Amino acid sequence: MSPLEYTTFWMTVAAYTLGAGLALWGIVFRKDRPLALATFVCGIGLLTNCVAIGARISFTGHLPVASRYENILLGTAVVMFFSVLSLVKRPSLRPILVFTSPFALLMLGYALLNQPRYTTMSLVLDNLWMFVHIFFAWLGYGAYSLAAAIGVLYLLRARKTFEELPEEELPALFARLPSMPVLEDLIFRYIIFGFVAHVVMIVTGCIWARDLWGTYWSWDPVETWSLLSAILYGLWIHLRVTLHWHGKRMAWLAVVALISVIFAFWGTSLLGNTGHSLDDLKLRTPTEIQ
Repeated sequence: MSPLEYTTFWMTVAAYTLGAGLALWGIVFRKDRPLALATFVCGIGLLTNCVAIGARISFTGHLPVASRYENILLGTAVVMFFSVLSLVKRPSLRPILVFTSPFALLMLGYALLNQPRYTTMSLVLDNLWMFVHIFFAWLGYGAYSLAAAIGVLYLLRARKTFEELPEEELPALFARLPSMPVLEDLIFRYIIFGFVAHVVMIVTGCIWARDLWGTYWSWDPVETWSLLSAILYGLWIHLRVTLHWHGKRMAWLAVVALISVIFAFWGTSLLGNTGHSLDDLKLRTPTEIQ
């Protein structure tokens, strides 16, 4: 890391940590002010996160996609961007920070485990379709993450102890949340956005794979799990639009579906035997991973 990247990286960690603590304080003690401060602090963290990315680009001369560390650094900024943007539009959603900011911290911690050394851009990675592929991958990841966070809020709001109370007797924190139909609609919108980005990611990945491997699809573990997670979200949309499912079961499914995406992004690489590994800064051909 350059001195600027090192400084802004740890400023980002500090900001997201403080933001998570303030959000938890606001929820536990049912205070609005800590939640407002958490939004501001996480906004500062997003800014320093972006500066760290800029410092990385300035030093290496390429977009931060050449290693797992760089991908995670970029992905953390995308997740927090979706969170902060949603809070600017709907301040009543501030409790989601108690989920998204620790999630961002875990991502940064995982990034550090992957040796944030400087690397040159592999010729395999220096492809326009790869940049489009990764861009839409992070858009989908950010949207799905926010949908899951709102799903948790919905489940908390839908607890029987709160369902039986009239609106004026709800705890202040939950009374300030959007209504349950609004929360449900937000989950739906973010999942639709994420699903479209997910499909574009898969299609552009197939085009890139054709240039790289000579085949559009090779049933690589990452490809397979990405397809499975897309099918799962497609099922969610089908159940909502066609069968008119709603309520707690759809919120639970939004949360569970995110696990499949997380595994497709991170878990499959732990299994090895994948051509999507960036550990050695090159993608292996399907014949090399058999």
